[in-house]
Amino acid sequence: LDGLRLVLRWGPANIADSLEALTLRIEMECRNYFKLWVPKRHGPHFIGVGPGPCDNCTTDEEVHNWVLEATAHLKRHRIIVTPKLKVMRVAPHVYTRDMDVDLFLQAMESFLQSYRDDF
Repeated sequence: LDGLRLVLRWGPANIADSLEALTLRIEMECRNYFKLWVPKRHGPHFIGVGPGPCDNCTTDEEVHNWVLEATAHLKRHRIIVTPKLKVMRVAPHVYTRDMDVDLFLQAMESFLQSYRDDF
């Protein structure tokens, strides 16, 4: 109940606005720099991130294995995302800062360097 009161005090629109900038940054970096798959439309507070063409995942099983490996790698770096069948659900929290997004992106880069031969 206290959490709900806090959300109402902050205001859902204010929360969405503050998280949207972080989520957009994750989207742009994952799509444009890492060449990963991200949906064209998503909520302001979460996004799916999946393997891109450079990852050579040609079956659903390979995609899911990529998701599990990426999720495990991020967890070793103390970054928690939720694995789904074809994507990781990345959801910044109201306490997430730009520095936290930097850490996520650094961990994704180290994962991709180990996953991809030519990254």
